[in-house]
Amino acid sequence: MASCRDVRNIGLFRFGRAALAVGRISVDYKYSVSHLTDNSEETLEAWSKCHKRSAAKLLDLCCKNGGVFIKVGQHIAALEYLVPQEYVDVLSVLHNRAPRSNLGDIKKIIREECGRNFDEIFQDFESEPLGAASLAQVYKAKLLETGETVAVKVQHPNVRKHSLVDMATMDILFHAVSTVFPDFNFKWLANETRRNLPLELDFVNEGKNAESMAQILSDYPWLKIPRICWPLTSTRLLVMEYKSGEVISNRDYMVKNKIDLVELVSRIEKIYSEMIFISGTVHCDPHPGNILINKTPGGSHNFDVILLDHGLFTVSSSFFESI
Repeated sequence: MASCRDVRNIGLFRFGRAALAVGRISVDYKYSVSHLTDNSEETLEAWSKCHKRSAAKLLDLCCKNGGVFIKVGQHIAALEYLVPQEYVDVLSVLHNRAPRSNLGDIKKIIREECGRNFDEIFQDFESEPLGAASLAQVYKAKLLETGETVAVKVQHPNVRKHSLVDMATMDILFHAVSTVFPDFNFKWLANETRRNLPLELDFVNEGKNAESMAQILSDYPWLKIPRICWPLTSTRLLVMEYKSGEVISNRDYMVKNKIDLVELVSRIEKIYSEMIFISGTVHCDPHPGNILINKTPGGSHNFDVILLDHGLFTVSSSFFESI
């Protein structure tokens, strides 16, 4: 018999939960503020409160449905130039509040993907993940055969199963909302997510992208891209060389280690200029958690830039069309 948790996560319930949330948001806007068109302080305050209520409902939906919904919520939180600031403020917590899978489920996936018992692969495996994202989470481990320290990226158990239903749900709901509110023009977000999600769910594709980027940017000795351990990598499991570092947004780390910030900005510019204008292949997820800095012995120019998460690439022509 399915558990209560399982029942609440089948497609029908997930669709109903999303439809209810979007319906409540639409009704709130229609009856609370749609008739308010002036720029008075009272009107602006009413719109702001409605934005906050709606963003809170959307956050609750993302957290309950997880997976693709977390991904889309994170995208919305990054659209400061398109959505009301209230949505950015409320949904930005999703960058640090992605759901976590329990270690038992993680070990089960590793066994299924490798065809071997967990203890036959790792001599050490930290129980606490290094990070959890919308589609997967990453652990630090040590291989039994070689003793090499690796990062192990494991897909959440139900993400692939729910992805098709979730994308169909978003298509239906975005279309319905855009019909009621013609100014709502975010169907493109559902289209982009539907096109890119299969690529992001294929860790073999991510491994190949990482190797391609390492080759493209091989002229920069300070740029480090983790080497892929192919014998242990599959669609749902990615094992790679472990690279330590601090996120690029950690200014305290930069100051403490006397890292030249001008040089750091110059290196990031070189990386992305090379991608866009020379190779035509662009890493599409450059948020702070995917760019690490590691101080090396020497002066302020002695540090490595580590580029992670190569699940989604595009060619520069598509990149320019999207901006």
